[in-house]
Amino acid sequence: MSVFIPCLRVRCFFVKSLKHPVPKEKALLLNAFANAMLQQENVPSALRAVVEIEQMRLSGQLGDWADWRYVETYCAMLRRASENEPLPKQIAAHMRMLDKVDAAADDMALDVVHSTKYKMLKGWLMAGLSKVLRAGGQMTADQKAALKLSGSEKQPVTMRSVCDEALHQHLAAIAVEEVSPELKADAHMSLAIFCSSILQAEKTGTCARSCVTCSKVPCWMFLRWISQILALLDKEVGPFLFDIVDSVARHYPNALIYPFRVSSSAYTFECPKTKKACQNFVGRLQQAMDKVPLVNDFIKALELLQFPEIAFKDWYESVKDALNEKQGPASIKELFKKIVSQLLVCSRDSSRRSSWSRVYQRFSENMKEKVIAAFGTQGEKLAAMTPKKFQEQYNRLMSGYKPSEAPKALKDISPWLSHFSSLDQEHSLEIPGQYTGKGRPMPEYHVKIFGFDESIRVLQSKQRPCRITIRGDDEKEYRFLVKTGEDLRQDDRIEQIFTVMNDLLRKDPVCRSRHLQLVTYSVVPLTHRVGLIQWLDDTMVMEEFLRQGLTTEEQDDIFNPFSSNTRNKVPGSYKLHSVDDYMKAYETQSCSKAATSRYLSCLRPASKLALRKALLSLSSCPEAFFALRSRFVSSHATISIAHWVLGIGDRHLGNFLVGTKTGLEIGIDFGYAFGVATQFLPVPELMPFRLTPMYMALVEPFEKGGTMACSMHYTLQALRSGSRSLLDMMDVFVQEPTIDWLEMAVVAPLLESGIHFLRGSDYARNADEKKGQATAALDWYPRQKVDIVRQKLEGHHPSYILRDELKLGKGNNSYFASMETVCLGASGPHGEFRRQFSGTDKLTPQQQVECLIEQATDPAILGLTWRGWQPWR
Repeated sequence: MSVFIPCLRVRCFFVKSLKHPVPKEKALLLNAFANAMLQQENVPSALRAVVEIEQMRLSGQLGDWADWRYVETYCAMLRRASENEPLPKQIAAHMRMLDKVDAAADDMALDVVHSTKYKMLKGWLMAGLSKVLRAGGQMTADQKAALKLSGSEKQPVTMRSVCDEALHQHLAAIAVEEVSPELKADAHMSLAIFCSSILQAEKTGTCARSCVTCSKVPCWMFLRWISQILALLDKEVGPFLFDIVDSVARHYPNALIYPFRVSSSAYTFECPKTKKACQNFVGRLQQAMDKVPLVNDFIKALELLQFPEIAFKDWYESVKDALNEKQGPASIKELFKKIVSQLLVCSRDSSRRSSWSRVYQRFSENMKEKVIAAFGTQGEKLAAMTPKKFQEQYNRLMSGYKPSEAPKALKDISPWLSHFSSLDQEHSLEIPGQYTGKGRPMPEYHVKIFGFDESIRVLQSKQRPCRITIRGDDEKEYRFLVKTGEDLRQDDRIEQIFTVMNDLLRKDPVCRSRHLQLVTYSVVPLTHRVGLIQWLDDTMVMEEFLRQGLTTEEQDDIFNPFSSNTRNKVPGSYKLHSVDDYMKAYETQSCSKAATSRYLSCLRPASKLALRKALLSLSSCPEAFFALRSRFVSSHATISIAHWVLGIGDRHLGNFLVGTKTGLEIGIDFGYAFGVATQFLPVPELMPFRLTPMYMALVEPFEKGGTMACSMHYTLQALRSGSRSLLDMMDVFVQEPTIDWLEMAVVAPLLESGIHFLRGSDYARNADEKKGQATAALDWYPRQKVDIVRQKLEGHHPSYILRDELKLGKGNNSYFASMETVCLGASGPHGEFRRQFSGTDKLTPQQQVECLIEQATDPAILGLTWRGWQPWR
């Protein structure tokens, strides 16, 4: 393409210089140039070429010239140019395109190939018009009179009749037999896309007939979407997926076993028509998966990497929920038996002694008698307790227990992993996460587990996850972070969405030339409570990375802001201690000079230059610094837009990694995704992504983000053009919500009543008693979150989307009006661009990015951000 475009320009120059120009050849060259520009996402250049052709046509230079290639280019260009315009202008553009197509209809009818293309193009235009009408557009009387619909009698022009016309044209296109297989395939794909868009708009689910047709496709092509498929096995469409799943189970059982274990635990079989068939199939599939060798032992061994006191706390949470929901004594006793078998079986006399670790033996010896004394031998005392009494007993039990020390070797916590050797096994065990679906798998060449290294590293976080090293039979080592007690499906799905985003960025010529990509890593949920995360070598946590270029004094100034010499220079350090302090600040200081000046006064020169100095410390020469800076800026821009689209919050410096060899930034830990940080946290996050002064200083002397803003614009433009793929990918959140989503769905109605929620804090004290009243939210909550993503990709105003999310969680609170003023930038000099548009305006990608940057750098927002996020860095 880089060679083709200059060639076209040279040819156009010589054609223009001819004394006796050849108009039709010139028009064809201009048309090829316009088409090339559209492929490069350069709509203005394509528009200029099309305008020149139109001027030649109106002046009579082209005579009765009609070329179908030009008609296609004209429609594609006008559709792209009008997609961000107001609805009336979009309707007018579609009418112009339909007029252009109808004007060439007679010439195209003489050729069966062009006749098929005519039907496909007209169906595509009618589908686009129906989408505009569905969005609220209204046609004028003249436009309705000019619109030509099929049928013997004149039909009234409605959204339904336009959809019917689009379907009629698509069906007519696929009915033509005398065309090439490629054109026929294009016609079928065009119909499939149209039907998918209608089903998505009507929210009627998946087309069963399509599932039957898909069963004829090679099963490995579904591996990338196996989670979405398994999520539907208990639904009405489940029987249509049996052939696909059965084929995958026979050919690639290791690709199915982990996703199936995760999904099967959430099956409900609510459809009466398909309940029995689905239950029978899932039962047979479960039996087949249980026969896969070594997998069950492998998962049980990984579960032992959860420290017993953390497992005991998780059990406490589940029992507390059961007591609050007033479950019967039988359920409570069953939960007690579960924890006894998991943690309190006496290992000295047990057959499980060889599989138990020293850590678990110590917990059992210290806690067994105390737990039985407190809750009864069979849990009978526990079943009679109130939630408050149970909490008191738990606190009393754990008050004298010293947490387990970090194990020095793998055998201290998981003997099965330590002793495992493939030489002692009849069957092999694959390293999880090798079925990507991007190509036909060859399991015989997949890396198998040879053994495990004795070294283990325990991370000092809430769940204390462990890093283990797997030795492969290819003589390489593979490091994974084992996370227990957490549902990793959300992280896995977000990484899958990132891979789809990368596909869209690679398809976009501008993004591809700028090397805009997201760094992804493998996340493998093994069950809904344990999973593996690929360990990224040669990376550092951003907070550690920043220390590299700073002196000891500068580090103390930035990283110890609550010391005596800096205490009054950090927002919230002496006035905003609690959540109530922040809420009062919103009521009295939102968008005021005091709030803004307080934030600006805390910014330190060392903090502003910390990122630049850290990159300099990696660089061996100025050229290396500029290369690293360029990579970092591009990666941060791409991450920021991707995280904003998915509503990923809690972007403090501990949730970013930096590649020490590449300079690329990597986002980790997506627990607060899809607007949770805005809707549910007591102090809501109002910034779309992290763009603090040290990031802005990195692109100086350019203002307003410089190259970072350009990369954000191109990234968002590419994602918006591929929105259908992203939204289809997110449908799995609707069909199979994760544990976190179910919990948030239950709590959401409580927030609307003014009840705060933050698990493990005082703000959850009222929520536990009323969760049973909100089960109806389980259906609409996931759809609501997916719809918010759709609004972002359709060009809605970012600040108004944020306002609506904020309203869902804080709408009934007295300080909501002040928060609304802050997020909309309704006052002060830092919201001028946001105030130019209303909530009903559709913005271009560039306008959205400018709004986002203004919002992310607004001192009024950053000055009232929770101090743990550290907005001054």
